[in-house]
Amino acid sequence: MEKGDRRLQKWSFLNARNPPQTFLELYLSYFVCFDALLQLTCSRKSRTKALAAQVTEMKNRRFIPSMVLGFLAISALSVMAQDDAEDPTAADLKLLQGEWELFHGNEGKGAPTIRSVKQIVGNRETLRRFDIATGKQLHEHTVEFKLSQSGNVHVFTFYAVGGDPKNGGSFVYKVDENGFWDIPGLLRGKEFRNYQLTPTIWHWTRVRADNKGNPKQSVVRQKLEKRINVSFNRTPLQDAFAFVGKEVGVVVEIDGDALKAAGFTKNMPQTFDSERISALDAMGKIVEKYQEPNRPGQSMVIVIDQGGKEVLVTTQDACDKGKLTSHKFNAK
Repeated sequence: MEKGDRRLQKWSFLNARNPPQTFLELYLSYFVCFDALLQLTCSRKSRTKALAAQVTEMKNRRFIPSMVLGFLAISALSVMAQDDAEDPTAADLKLLQGEWELFHGNEGKGAPTIRSVKQIVGNRETLRRFDIATGKQLHEHTVEFKLSQSGNVHVFTFYAVGGDPKNGGSFVYKVDENGFWDIPGLLRGKEFRNYQLTPTIWHWTRVRADNKGNPKQSVVRQKLEKRINVSFNRTPLQDAFAFVGKEVGVVVEIDGDALKAAGFTKNMPQTFDSERISALDAMGKIVEKYQEPNRPGQSMVIVIDQGGKEVLVTTQDACDKGKLTSHKFNAK
């Protein structure tokens, strides 16, 4: 439903069964209808100017008293603010602000070769691609975008700066505090244009403060982005971690004392199957089962040790005592 349509329905006295009964309702209904029409054709800034101009015009012609004019202006702008608050994509736009990174290239064959970084400010996105090995920038472009919702599906549409969204490309998306999922190839019909025909899931993660402006990513993190196939059937925890590490060439160390203090053992069985999952996400599937919301210090965590080029499996208490930073997995 268009915003203008929703706005008309907000006011019961605009319903045929409840027509305007008073002088104030009559003029307020006029402003709501006026703003609903503006909503369909103008930006918020333009609508605000048009409403202000209309109020001034009516005052100059002495159509209504100044006190009522003030009430009408405040009421009309309140309708605009309330409608914006109900925009289901408004929260998404706030979450999208900032920098996001994606490691790709060489899919399914080895470690990623490209690091893409997108910076989002307002409704403008700048994308830069870097060669992981050299840190050299390979590409840069800027687009504008708009967010929309079709049923329960959230759609991201990008287009040339100052251009028409109808000439852009669209994809299904999901965003939270730490993750941005870009899923092209799913949309059908004339309303949206796929920028990629084959359905694919691109998982962007928010750039950490300590990595902003650094085109090179740690060797360990690069290796952990490699996609692998996992099939565990009551595999002991230490063996499961060892398998994942071996697949991508990363040493995984188990802090047995810390796990034991939290009530965990190295032999706890792991059972799950995943195809083309990143090594990092495979580790995440293991540790997510051993989170202790009521005792966060005893939750199992991993530490990506860039200096030692290894992964440490331990607990949050042990991290705090050793002044280590545990890896924060994206919320699902």
